[in-house]
Amino acid sequence: MKPFWFLIMCLFIECAKAQVITVADVKVSVTDDSAAVARDKALDQAHSLAFQKLLKENFPEESRNSPSTDIIMNMVTDFSIDREKTTPKSYTASFTFQFDASQLLGWVTHKGEASSQNSLFTPQVLAKGKSLKLRALYSTLSEWQVIKKALENFAEVQKLIVLTFTPQHAELDVVYAGNIEKLQQHLVQKGVLLSFEAEEWILSLEKQRL
Repeated sequence: MKPFWFLIMCLFIECAKAQVITVADVKVSVTDDSAAVARDKALDQAHSLAFQKLLKENFPEESRNSPSTDIIMNMVTDFSIDREKTTPKSYTASFTFQFDASQLLGWVTHKGEASSQNSLFTPQVLAKGKSLKLRALYSTLSEWQVIKKALENFAEVQKLIVLTFTPQHAELDVVYAGNIEKLQQHLVQKGVLLSFEAEEWILSLEKQRL
């Protein structure tokens, strides 16, 4: 039987130009009957750990959900071994993974829609909660994180659901208590603008409007 390592490498010969999301410093350590078996199991674990790390850092609302290992592997376009150590019965390594953004965002969008449809956290349930549809505009994943964290850190935001997500914008459903002016004041302190344009509420970084 060909080594699992070789089969995985074959799966990752894909389009180098695809937009990717990088997850670094994924550490695993496995002990088994042999180093080869330990390495194969470590690679399986590394894929799942990398995906969970990506979710916790970027989509914490989905961190309790995880697809099968096969689906995760299909999302990965490349990976590298930054450090590794092998003994006769163990394998320890640190990996960097690159995930295909379109596949990942497709999965997140599907889960977000399901969460939106099934959640009991709705305006009808919350006596003081109000639902507001927002469109977040950004050019990088780090900018998206700034916008999302600014919303999450607003004490009166009770729920944030990502309805759709692309590399340039996200559609959000925010359940909050309070008025829109207070939300705008909070966001501008975080460097985020909330404005009403073309009959929709738009979120963007201040520097994007300069």
